[in-house]
Amino acid sequence: MSKRGMALQVFRDLPQFHKDIIVKGAENYIQDYKNTHPNDLVGEYSVNPYEFLDNVMFMNYQEEVKAETGYDEELGF
Repeated sequence: MSKRGMALQVFRDLPQFHKDIIVKGAENYIQDYKNTHPNDLVGEYSVNPYEFLDNVMFMNYQEEVKAETGYDEELGF
């Protein structure tokens, strides 16, 4: 079984509140990755889904990560 398949199996067996935490972490990780790797147009993320779950990496990404647009809220532009 592939690591992606193993990650899906583990994810499927989790309670819903764990799934919610993992999805939130994944969304924030993806945005953080996009902010720090703007030239990666294909989305070759540095962590595969199995490692993301197995290493509990999703807990490091529970705070919202906003897209870096260059807009400064304090300056208004």
